[in-house]
Amino acid sequence: MNKKFLGMLGALLLLGTTSIFSNTAIGLQAGYTVSNHMDGGNVALTFKIAGLPMVFSADASIHPGFFSAGATADYWIANPSLVAILHWYTGPGIAASFIHAEYDESPDFNGAFLGGRWVLGMNIFVTDPLEVYLQAAGELGVTLSDGGVDFPEWRVPFNIGFRYWF
Repeated sequence: MNKKFLGMLGALLLLGTTSIFSNTAIGLQAGYTVSNHMDGGNVALTFKIAGLPMVFSADASIHPGFFSAGATADYWIANPSLVAILHWYTGPGIAASFIHAEYDESPDFNGAFLGGRWVLGMNIFVTDPLEVYLQAAGELGVTLSDGGVDFPEWRVPFNIGFRYWF
């Protein structure tokens, strides 16, 4: 094979894989969650996968006597510009988490939360690939545990974060 053909083949392969990575992002977020049972801080890895219409996060909340690990998936139905580089976004989503809490005077709690959520946020693209955002989400769902099913369970996470788009 000649070098021109290999060069053209390499360029076509590179252009073909570019669409796989476009509209893909990864970042970090941190915040505070208010709920009807336990309030506290949280951290999360947030990401967007090209070809999927959802923005995902994998989160954890750890404080004395409490641990929670979960995930969310949000579908943005809007992300219009307010002014110049400032945008806002909103949409429905789902949330799930596993919870472990230790209590001094009662048995430990182990359970799972599953619910729907609605996210509302503002984002700024500081540079072309770097997004900084502030968001809040209202979550409503059920908690399943050894003690049965608890409904309604509600949570409101407030987060600040960034995503790098490539």
